[in-house]
Amino acid sequence: MQASEQALVLVASAAYVAYINGRAGDAAMLFGARLELSPTMFPKYLRPILEALEKQGLRKEIAAGANLSVDEALERAVEVAGPRP
Repeated sequence: MQASEQALVLVASAAYVAYINGRAGDAAMLFGARLELSPTMFPKYLRPILEALEKQGLRKEIAAGANLSVDEALERAVEVAGPRP
């Protein structure tokens, strides 16, 4: 299934927020999902964050995110963006 542009933006935004909030594992999974959903359109400005996550040893999390469907990635993005208990 092809991801809509809005879905890609939402997943990337949630990944960025997770990264800024120090939730590297969540960020890695969402960046992996975003990369897999549309690899040719992965924003260049996000590439340094993805590379930093790889350097932190989060390749498994990135790979796990790459296995998410569009719906799963969106669900995960909503979970990450929502309030923490």
